[in-house]
Amino acid sequence: KGVATVRSAKINNDGSLDTWVDQTPLLQTRYLHTVVATDLHVYVLGGWNDSSREATVYRAGFLPNGGLGDWFLISTLPKPINLHQSVIVGDYIYVLGGYIGPSEGGVATNEVYYSRISGNGLTAWQPTTALPAAIFRHSAVATDDTIYVIGGYSPDTDGAPLNTVYAASVNGDGTLGAWRQIRALPENRFYHQSVIHDGRLFVIGGETGANELRSVISAAINGDGSLDAWRDETPLPEALVRFAAVSVRLFESDLIYILVGSHSETLRNNVYHSDVPPEPTPTPTPTATPPFVVQLKQNPNAWVAPGERVTYEIAYAGNRSDDLSDLTITGIVPDNVELVPGSVTAAGGSAIDISGTQPGSEIVWSWADMPANASGSVSYQVRRPIAPTPPVPLALSISKEGPETATANQEITYTLTVTNNAPVAITSVLIRDRVPAGATYVRGGSEVDGVVRWPIAELAPFSTTTVNFVVTAQSTIVNSDYDVTADNGVQVKGRRTVVTTVDGTPPPAGGDGLVVVNPGVVARWTFDNKALSLASNEVRNPEYGIYLPVIQR
Repeated sequence: KGVATVRSAKINNDGSLDTWVDQTPLLQTRYLHTVVATDLHVYVLGGWNDSSREATVYRAGFLPNGGLGDWFLISTLPKPINLHQSVIVGDYIYVLGGYIGPSEGGVATNEVYYSRISGNGLTAWQPTTALPAAIFRHSAVATDDTIYVIGGYSPDTDGAPLNTVYAASVNGDGTLGAWRQIRALPENRFYHQSVIHDGRLFVIGGETGANELRSVISAAINGDGSLDAWRDETPLPEALVRFAAVSVRLFESDLIYILVGSHSETLRNNVYHSDVPPEPTPTPTPTATPPFVVQLKQNPNAWVAPGERVTYEIAYAGNRSDDLSDLTITGIVPDNVELVPGSVTAAGGSAIDISGTQPGSEIVWSWADMPANASGSVSYQVRRPIAPTPPVPLALSISKEGPETATANQEITYTLTVTNNAPVAITSVLIRDRVPAGATYVRGGSEVDGVVRWPIAELAPFSTTTVNFVVTAQSTIVNSDYDVTADNGVQVKGRRTVVTTVDGTPPPAGGDGLVVVNPGVVARWTFDNKALSLASNEVRNPEYGIYLPVIQR
């Protein structure tokens, strides 16, 4: 029987899980469905609703606290289906095989459909290269460029389980190349699971038709997408079928979780995980510890909007009993930002030389002598500039307004104003605005693939037109991708980035996609009549921490 329950648990550093927390339930009871996730949303596709197969696709957004927002129906599959598999590669979701029932001309299908993830949801589902056979009760995983379909059940084999492994390359436009049969499983399996773990394809549990399995096997994934020989891994604590398996990153390695399932027709609520990889420790090195060290920090470490600042603090320290001479620390103004005048601070009697405020400019702090074991810090600020107003008005101009704050699911209205600054009419005008990441389109204009459009046949001389569209969101959104085009190749992009803070949540991790990278500072000094140097760490805005995906992608 299906359920609508959704729960989550935080992963601790030792691999254990915190208490399970109820999240926003599904809009319908469901089982035999599939679940995939991006960094922003989780998707539930197809399945059984206790009376019939489903073609619905629901989506919920991740909240900053790790929870889920409301579920929305965002798409419908080409036909109702269950016992299928779904994977994400890049910006595309794939649905592979599955059970469609006798009313559809057979109990299983070999069809593969894909859809591109857009700002507003999903594009229309399109067929791509079909599997070599109709398959259900199988497993599927994907790397960055290859999809694997493993084992399963097929009516083409008179009810016998499969040991086949198929692989297909993903093309740049989302279509799939030809399916190729690669190294087969040592035994037939269905109702199993597969994950990718430290560069290997793992196949876990399941049944052969005669026996439920504890066994776990793996094969290394080669550069061409083929598989090396299978090897046995540590078996499960008990034989399991119809369970879930995910792989997460911890300490630059992978950790496998096995969740619930069935054993001898008895449902389980157990959660198992593989051994926790050891926390990395510094590798001993025979080189001498440098007599001076520098570290670069930034505040904030998040995405910055136009007009916002980043403060870089450079901490320095000597760690020997010897004095240094001719010490300099050189910082740089990163790309896409400018130095804030008057923001450079000095310390310990240092002299300061600033070559400019534009990207690539250097700030140099210098000391004739640095006493042994001295320490301190210096700093400077940079600012992401606001796009300047063109010195000569363009024939077309576009501006945008939106609210600074909103509450979750409140309607947010954007207003775009386009002006013809020329003494002649401008024809074939097209206003475009991409729906921000994390927002749901409601109305206004014509939305296609996440882009809202307003075609205007003619804009009279020195006239202005205004258009609007409405979205909702459950966390802060950033809108910066909008423009206006016209005949003769005219294109003017919007200059203002509109940030709407929703219930005080931070902006999306990537903001409008701009990353400010500070490659680090360099310290140079003289010690024991030798010229020495040392580079610091690099910092970024936004700075991403370890991401533990809830769903194996």
